[in-house]
Amino acid sequence: MPKLVIIADDLTGANDAGVQFAKYGMKVQVMLGDAVGSSEAAAVEVLVRDTDSRAVSPELAFSRVQAASRLVRQAAGTDAMPLIFKKVDSTLRGNLGPEIDAAIAEFGFNWAAVAPAFPANGRITAGGWHLLHQTPIAESEIARDPKAPVHDSVLAELLAKQSCHPVGHVFLSAVSAGPDAIGRSVAELLAAGKKLISFDATTETHMRSIAQAIAAAGQAPLWVGCAGLAEMIPAVMGWPQQPAFSAAADTEGPVLIVAGSVSKVTHRQMEFFLAQGQGELVSLQAGNLFVEPADEIARCILAAEQALRRGRDVLLASAVEAGAVDQARMAGQTKGIDNQKVSEVIAEALGQVVRGLVGLKPAGLFLTGGDTAIAVCRALEVSGIDVLAEVSTGIPLGKLSGGICPGLRVVTKAGAFGSEQAIVDSVTVLKGR
Repeated sequence: MPKLVIIADDLTGANDAGVQFAKYGMKVQVMLGDAVGSSEAAAVEVLVRDTDSRAVSPELAFSRVQAASRLVRQAAGTDAMPLIFKKVDSTLRGNLGPEIDAAIAEFGFNWAAVAPAFPANGRITAGGWHLLHQTPIAESEIARDPKAPVHDSVLAELLAKQSCHPVGHVFLSAVSAGPDAIGRSVAELLAAGKKLISFDATTETHMRSIAQAIAAAGQAPLWVGCAGLAEMIPAVMGWPQQPAFSAAADTEGPVLIVAGSVSKVTHRQMEFFLAQGQGELVSLQAGNLFVEPADEIARCILAAEQALRRGRDVLLASAVEAGAVDQARMAGQTKGIDNQKVSEVIAEALGQVVRGLVGLKPAGLFLTGGDTAIAVCRALEVSGIDVLAEVSTGIPLGKLSGGICPGLRVVTKAGAFGSEQAIVDSVTVLKGR
């Protein structure tokens, strides 16, 4: 069995959590759905399972996490259970409560330590409020997320609404005082009957102190958080650090960039990439997918193929023009399709375009947006991703496992992650530089 199992609710999150261990020199494999893993699975130290449950109903999310947890228990058999980490979104999107409840029920944990802050990426929790670049999460662009909007900024209140268990919170005064003070606060909350305990954190030092307190707790909990907490685990658990995988490789040819995210962060990254003059834009007209889908997919494949054959990087995007999202939703409504299904249709179309292009053997893929990443992987019949290295904070490099193009290098990025030059930097790495 691996040392650690991560159960994640979307693919980009699975990868950005996994890379925290890859950069520590550990062998990390992300598995899609109920895939069983590659022939090298026995050597995996960190196994990540993506349940693709962020935007589904709470009941289905519970069921998927329960099933993934059961697979882990069955695989462990009579062996010692590995450390269990429930990966959640750093902006609180999705079914946090039901998924935590499912893992608690299946593994039999007495409590869960919930610390979703990621200070290095602008996600902090202060006074119980969860903030994105100093803005309460429910007042940020996350409140307008097309599939999983967040309307509660107070972390403990959001958890209490979603979970069947009582919730307590450890405030900054205790967190700032260090691991011992955190441990005392946790003990008091557990004695008061709390089962989900969340934490303030505004710095990486706070995250380290929280991780130290969790590791030292008398009753081992379910770890719950994102990459910000995951990053602290190897050191606090005393796991030996090994040489990390090098991102350099002998790869040639252009890169295919696929952007299905509607985040403003991704839009700025696309604009910066195109401004460098190193690539060409192929814009998927999403509204056409509800009229002549095969024609629109074929048009995009042809346009991208022509550019790739000229040695040009290609940016395939679904929401470039202003109003593109609204136009796609209106087109879907004329067919009786709701907004969530519209997003799924667009992601699936992007996946089909990529499938039509990988025969040209690009140097690699850059995928941004969780729905886009999983749709492309499904179209390519991928069973998993071996996570290799970190391009920049929270942005991992990996290679595809299984499917029609095994070994193809891939960078995945959550929509709202990264600096302005994230795409440019990732393309550079994918080209082996």
